[in-house]
Amino acid sequence: MLVENLKDFPSIGRIVPEYSNPEIRELIYQNYRIVYKISGKVVYLLLITHCSQQLPPTV
Repeated sequence: MLVENLKDFPSIGRIVPEYSNPEIRELIYQNYRIVYKISGKVVYLLLITHCSQQLPPTV
């Protein structure tokens, strides 16, 4: 699964267009957006949401 690859390749996801912050990225898995933040060598999972839903204004 894609999330497992974050350990070795944290920049694999694209920058989330709604946030325009290079530290906040997302992976698309089936109908879900997995939003995460890269902070040094740590990856924080911020949000998992269905693609039909709007993202909150901030995470």
